Amino acid sequence: MPNLSIIIPAVGDHELMESGLVSVLQHRPADAEVVVVLDRPYEDPYDLQQELTFVRLSKRARVTTCLREGIAASRGKIVHLLGCGWEVAEDWTDSALAAMEDSRVASAVPCVFASPKSEQIRSLGVSYSAVGRLGRIRRLPKSARQRERILGPELGAAFYRREALDQIGGVPTDLGSEAAAVEIALRLRRAGYEAALADETVVYAADALAASAGEFRRSADAERLFWRHLPQQGRMAALLAHPWLVAGKTLLGLPRPAALARLTGHLWGSVSALTAAAYRRNLTKLTGLADAEDATTLRLDPRDNEASHEHRRAA
Repeated sequence: MPNLSIIIPAVGDHELMESGLVSVLQHRPADAEVVVVLDRPYEDPYDLQQELTFVRLSKRARVTTCLREGIAASRGKIVHLLGCGWEVAEDWTDSALAAMEDSRVASAVPCVFASPKSEQIRSLGVSYSAVGRLGRIRRLPKSARQRERILGPELGAAFYRREALDQIGGVPTDLGSEAAAVEIALRLRRAGYEAALADETVVYAADALAASAGEFRRSADAERLFWRHLPQQGRMAALLAHPWLVAGKTLLGLPRPAALARLTGHLWGSVSALTAAAYRRNLTKLTGLADAEDATTLRLDPRDNEASHEHRRAA
């Protein structure tokens, strides 16, 4: 059984996927498997199936769905999610895997650069605040307090302990990749797990896929996160501050059309407030899960109950 499973969602240009795979296949550890999830036909002109496993979906799918299917088809104790076309360097997994030797560490956060030719840090993981602000860390932490702001990795470059990921319900498919990364990190933290910064694990983002999701989708996802994870302590303060955050982001975007998309997305996502209380009650089942001897898988994503394997076939 491989120790590491590298999962790549090929939802973009196949040429981009192939260019990223060159570095992955060149530098992958000996005890690692590579799983590529395809949501459209691929002829495999380079006979890559000799080097990796293809999981072919019968219809177009979002990144989070591809990741979930790829994880289900893999076997490694550690799961490494890697963006389509993203490149890696020699021994890139060493720092992350070393950090995860601690059983309390359920995720490792690599250092993501904007491109192989750039010294600009694109991401050192995701961050989130109680008022609903989500974002990416872009500077190396200089103190323990700054390090605590790193909630977990982004899904374009993430290492997870499979057992812990299974316990908290896996990758949520009802959110985009940016919000899903925050959702996973919040669940793992509630369960009692830790995230480790592995800044010597370097990944290079593909320019074509480095941009965030559209404003409508990103804002709707942010709104869902806010209501799902509304804190018990300081709840009133968060409720009062959140509308000002939304209004401020909207005003800053005027008169561009994206400002309207942003506001509409928040309004659309606020519908989740109707079911958020039940969701938060379910989240309490995660508390202390890291220390449980017989932990069960928590189902929070309404799509988890679907027969996902109906639209998947392995190549």
